[in-house]
Amino acid sequence: MENSKHYKVIILGAGVAGISCALFLKKYNINNILVLNKNTHNVHKACSGILTKRSLDILKEIEITPNNYCKWAYVKAYYNNNYVRTYDSNDVFAYQNIGLNRISLDNQLFEKLIEEKLEIIENVNNIFVDKKNNRVNEFTYDYLIDARGYSLLASKKKKKIIGIEAKINAKNNNESNVAPSIYLTTGLKGYGWIVSNDNVTTVGFTDLYKNNYDLKGNLVKFGKKHGFDIDIKNDDIRAAFIPVKPERKIIDKNIILIGERAGLTDPLTQEGIFYSLYSAKIGAQAIYNNDVLEYKKVLKPVIKSLKKASFYRKIFFTKFIQGKMWNIAQKHKFTTFVFSKYSNLDFFDYNKIFKYHKEYKNN
Repeated sequence: MENSKHYKVIILGAGVAGISCALFLKKYNINNILVLNKNTHNVHKACSGILTKRSLDILKEIEITPNNYCKWAYVKAYYNNNYVRTYDSNDVFAYQNIGLNRISLDNQLFEKLIEEKLEIIENVNNIFVDKKNNRVNEFTYDYLIDARGYSLLASKKKKKIIGIEAKINAKNNNESNVAPSIYLTTGLKGYGWIVSNDNVTTVGFTDLYKNNYDLKGNLVKFGKKHGFDIDIKNDDIRAAFIPVKPERKIIDKNIILIGERAGLTDPLTQEGIFYSLYSAKIGAQAIYNNDVLEYKKVLKPVIKSLKKASFYRKIFFTKFIQGKMWNIAQKHKFTTFVFSKYSNLDFFDYNKIFKYHKEYKNN
């Protein structure tokens, strides 16, 4: 115990939230950092690979160059297999991850971590946190950042959103080079996606999780419905729970929860990368200022917005509202205006949705 190594900050988890937080701490001249990860950083995660512009803006702050792994992408929206609208470059809506998964983004963050000579230990099978003595395993800390993701909490939630994705060979499907496509159907309490490039296609969806839910079976059905044969045994398939609303307690003395560990994911769009990056940045700033309460204070409006989004989700994913909304989207450009706002604002405030609508009408 007496010989344990001490760190200013220990970070649990080496996903987008954990590594980007370490890089922001380094930016603020905090170098005595240890990142502990249960697995390796470069594993396929259920993620469409589409990033919003606001995420890329934060990545630039830690010198992650978007052009190295992203290209601009237009998005085609469908409702019940009927084409609705294409959101093009004028909307500045989304960027497509060239690798079509989280691995290329995670790898670039990891390479930057190594370049900055920050310490990371991977494949740590057992992570034991002793809050009373500020200890993680054999290490001690001044501050602890918990960025281990949502799976640790999922079993405690009454309602859970599940995401599943298959990564398949695009050459088997005559769908190479298609635009990222977003599908909403009455059978899903979420949305589906198909994203392709020259070598690979990802097919996935999110839905409200239910007991005895045949997740892989429904993925196969969804893929077949859109012309893709998914092989459960051989294709790379990943699934993960997604937060429905933020956690009530995101700080605990000298401990800060960030990203999905804090439940910071948009329950409507299921966008999590932006909130991982944003909370990582705010958490690092709070530690730099030696004020954990600052983290809670700055995130307060974001949390209020996500709670409102959780309320809107119950209304949005109904057959009546879906039909009405996408019928309006075909005839008007309000959804385009909203997506543009969502993509570009520091954070999209669902509490101001009526203000945005008024702004749209005035324009």
